[in-house]
Amino acid sequence: ASESPGHAAWDRLLALEGSSDALRLGALWYWCGLASLTAEDLGPDHERDPAKGGWEPMSAADQARLLMLCQGSSKDISEAVALVAAELAPGLRDPQLLERCVNAWQLNAFATGEAPQTHAVFFLASFASHSCFPNAVWHSDEKGLFVLRARRRVAAGEELTLSYLDEEALLDSALLRRNDLAKTKDFWCECERCVDGEDRCRGMRCKACGAGTVF
Repeated sequence: ASESPGHAAWDRLLALEGSSDALRLGALWYWCGLASLTAEDLGPDHERDPAKGGWEPMSAADQARLLMLCQGSSKDISEAVALVAAELAPGLRDPQLLERCVNAWQLNAFATGEAPQTHAVFFLASFASHSCFPNAVWHSDEKGLFVLRARRRVAAGEELTLSYLDEEALLDSALLRRNDLAKTKDFWCECERCVDGEDRCRGMRCKACGAGTVF
């Protein structure tokens, strides 16, 4: 799912974001959620033509797979989702479903593009655990496929882990990383870097001798 300038429904969502402080996650996450509703969810009056403010619904099978993923601890319907549903999906009988779809995207999506900003959910990869000292790294190839590579030696039977943070954020202190993950991914990190009092991934070369490491 990506930002869609010129798409009537996307433009309405941006206008709603600009007029309300409730859409704190950013328009793209709610756009992802809307795109995850099925034709049955949206009702018989839903318009599919983008020029008329509509969009193509998700298949029931794809939605079922999305909703197998983590959706966080909150069970309430947020003010933002209620606003988005009323404005763009008036035929939706249960706004809680939109809330679940938005949360599933926010907590499991991978950023695959910047211009326009694009997110993708890779089903199996979404089950990979986070670590601030990950042993694997991912990228999407020219076909948009998920590619996983080892970033250090991986022992037989060792769990493959990814970082849910970007590379720059991995240089932050444990407290900053933990707060970031708690805010964006709804969990308190307990990886080896965060629980160890001495973070050996943030060492600095000694200016006096040019060797060794100061922690």
